[in-house]
Amino acid sequence: MTKKLREKIFERDNYTCQWCGKNDMDENMLLPAHIRTACLCGDDRESNLVTLCRYCYNHVPNKEIMRKFETMENKREFNELYQKRVAGYGDYVNYVKSVFSRNGLTGTRPQIDRFVKMCLVAEDDLNGFRKELDENPKVARQIMTKCFIKKITYTEYKNAKSEVSTHD
Repeated sequence: MTKKLREKIFERDNYTCQWCGKNDMDENMLLPAHIRTACLCGDDRESNLVTLCRYCYNHVPNKEIMRKFETMENKREFNELYQKRVAGYGDYVNYVKSVFSRNGLTGTRPQIDRFVKMCLVAEDDLNGFRKELDENPKVARQIMTKCFIKKITYTEYKNAKSEVSTHD
């Protein structure tokens, strides 16, 4: 979040904690809080931010902040984004599992689920791994293990591998 956006949120909220009402012009005592967190597809748009004092920021549960401050417009928009993400994600995990199963490869749903969450974070990761999976499932399974152990994305793995091959 940019400093300019933080300042804009504080000004909009009159340098006042929107939960407890404490007013403090000291920016170090205030924090912009997300009404809907990133894991629920929340972002840094102004309508998804609210000013909280440090105490409330650290002690009020996210669920309560969302319940009190989320507008119906934001709720509809974020719910649509969330549903698309969850549906696409579940389809992808199921696809990986089915390819592994068809090819006699092991990979439990929790393992694949963790791999997808941790290593396939961008569209390029998803598309690249799917291509790898379709072309050679055994190699894709090995890549999955390497990415998971190294805690890197599929794209980072491919970039590192191409750097090694260009130096040979």
